[in-house]
Amino acid sequence: MGRVLSDLGATTIEHKENDVKIFKWTAVAFTALFALMNLGVAPDSSQADGLRILGVVLGVAGVAAAVGLATSRTWGRTAVVAVGALNVAAATVGLVVDAIGVDTGAAATGLVLGVICVALGVLTQPTAVPQRVAA
Repeated sequence: MGRVLSDLGATTIEHKENDVKIFKWTAVAFTALFALMNLGVAPDSSQADGLRILGVVLGVAGVAAAVGLATSRTWGRTAVVAVGALNVAAATVGLVVDAIGVDTGAAATGLVLGVICVALGVLTQPTAVPQRVAA
């Protein structure tokens, strides 16, 4: 009976680790998708120059954040949350201020995906900082 319980405990730990991995890789996928969407604004000459520059900056930051999280960098999780929050802010401005010429559907999509990126980044387990071992 003791062996069965210990086996169940190991299975529970494995499930928790798999849940955390699912959050991490889903956050990587959503952030990479968001980065591609932002980079897609750059060649669109119908968009304002400021919006195109913002899209490139957020796109490059999103790529860096996705790579950082995928490679388990200590800053990866924070970068995913920050990029998602910046996208939420930009989409909110785009929805509220109609004068900047932002497509409402694109802004709404950006808002929803930004919130998802922030939530997934928060749910992702932080990467442990490696400790130096004294020789």
